[in-house]
Amino acid sequence: MTDRDPEWTEKRLDTAAELLAGCRGSGATLAHLPAYARPETEQEGYEVQRRVARFLNVTPQCWKVSASGPSGPTAAPVWGDEAQSSSTRAGQRLLLETEIALRLCHDLPCRPSVAYTRNTILKAVDVFAVAFERVSYRLTAPDLPFPQRLADCLANDGLVIGTALPVAALRPDPVAYLTLCRNGTPEAFTPVNIDPVGALLAYANHGGDMLGGLKKGQWVLTGSMTGMQKVDDASEWSAVWNGVSEVRRSF
Repeated sequence: MTDRDPEWTEKRLDTAAELLAGCRGSGATLAHLPAYARPETEQEGYEVQRRVARFLNVTPQCWKVSASGPSGPTAAPVWGDEAQSSSTRAGQRLLLETEIALRLCHDLPCRPSVAYTRNTILKAVDVFAVAFERVSYRLTAPDLPFPQRLADCLANDGLVIGTALPVAALRPDPVAYLTLCRNGTPEAFTPVNIDPVGALLAYANHGGDMLGGLKKGQWVLTGSMTGMQKVDDASEWSAVWNGVSEVRRSF
């Protein structure tokens, strides 16, 4: 049996998914997946995402999307304590990203023959909110190949949703309206002016998902406005968008 045989491919991807599901359950980490259990392409990375869901016996209810990747838009299901409402307490985590989350009010199925438009995406979203994404790496090597990063669901570990607002209130330059605080003190960050609707549009038209999304009622994270913040022990984080949408997280 060679690494080109379908049977070997099945075993390789199953092993990758089992290892990553185990890391999520135990909190363990690996530098990278062992050579006999590595996805070799982006398509295989998405397939490992699907198999991780099977091993964990969960159905994704939240997503993170990006308009860019090595070969186009990318996405991953968000695991962990999905869609918690602010504020809650959690165990220690290392990194935090502040994002705009969009909630779908209609399904966005893959339809390669008819591209979605920005207006169609806006009609498929009812509300948005400022949100925190917890980032925790199961695979820690800094030079990790992208298929393995994708298999690890782009290092997400859950999210917290802030105050929901009608999507009509979303501004085109959302980071300009954001204040981030640690322990009640404004936290410096390098602003990234994301386009939340554009990120969702790009991925909806790319159609890489293998897990049955994007569906009505799901929340979609659309990119970090602040980069990654290192989280200290016993710290309180809050983000306020335009004075009206607030999210909090205690560590």
